[in-house]
Amino acid sequence: MTDIIDLSTNDPSLIREALFRHFNINDGRAYEMIVPSNINEYSHQPHTGYAPFVKYLEDKHKAPVVITNGAKQALSAVCYALFKMDKRSIGMRAPFFPPLIKLIEMHHLCWTLSYRDINACMMLLPNNPDSFVSEFPIVKNFAEKCISNGIPVIHDASYYDRLYLPEDYPIQPFGSVQIFSCGKKFGLSSLRVGYAVCYDEDFYKLIKEYVALTTSGVALNAQIFADNIMHHVDYWQYKTRDYNIDVRDLMKRNRKMIAGLDKEMLEVPEGFEELSGPFAWLKKGPKLDQKKSGVKFADGSLFGDSEMVRINLAVSNITMEKAIERLRH
Repeated sequence: MTDIIDLSTNDPSLIREALFRHFNINDGRAYEMIVPSNINEYSHQPHTGYAPFVKYLEDKHKAPVVITNGAKQALSAVCYALFKMDKRSIGMRAPFFPPLIKLIEMHHLCWTLSYRDINACMMLLPNNPDSFVSEFPIVKNFAEKCISNGIPVIHDASYYDRLYLPEDYPIQPFGSVQIFSCGKKFGLSSLRVGYAVCYDEDFYKLIKEYVALTTSGVALNAQIFADNIMHHVDYWQYKTRDYNIDVRDLMKRNRKMIAGLDKEMLEVPEGFEELSGPFAWLKKGPKLDQKKSGVKFADGSLFGDSEMVRINLAVSNITMEKAIERLRH
């Protein structure tokens, strides 16, 4: 079968479609998707990023910010900082996000699936691939305890958003650095805009240094576009409320469709439909045949557990419906 339905990627196409629908992003005039008209904006920008965008984010987060070329570059900058700070052993939980392991090793750091005998901590919340979320008081207390013992806490906050979290889950600062992704927040993966919120001065200096040394800041147009979208989403609160409700309902429909599959295809836990998060992390059943059905999931072996698969829930309902129909036949 040549036309594979790919549910293995991180691309949140459902989010992108909802964003365009609710905020009329097709109207380029409203979002200044043209090149900057002020000639001075083409001079060297600060290493932290496009100054108006940085100020907006710093006012929003109440902490210093560095714009990066997506969340992964921010994670790479953090690894550079950890190496410079002689924090070489990083603890994290399983299942893990494969590119993060590669980044850690690329910077000559060590990792362990434990929080014992470490000198740095990496937290993905919600986690990729299983969308796991600890109760916030536990998370905050753990982060504070680590920092008080000289163990920096890095929070990959790519999915730390109302779209992906339980409805009443607090969205608050914690840890030494939080890393956000405009691609995951708005479904605009090719925008390549992420940013690091630095609650620790040493990380702020070293992340800036990494961006400066690699000359890998984000293109001006992408930053201006991201800045305008954030302003619109924050300003039009009634649209944002409807957008959040719409997206959560659409992802819930995808969960419901998956839950209707034969248990020998995928083992869906009780209460699955009421869970939150961008991914389904499910055990393979004996009848699952991805090659025959032409439906592709991310194999769990990539994340450290070969018995599982990760399914992207942030795809359109039509795409999910087609995938489920194929799996049933």
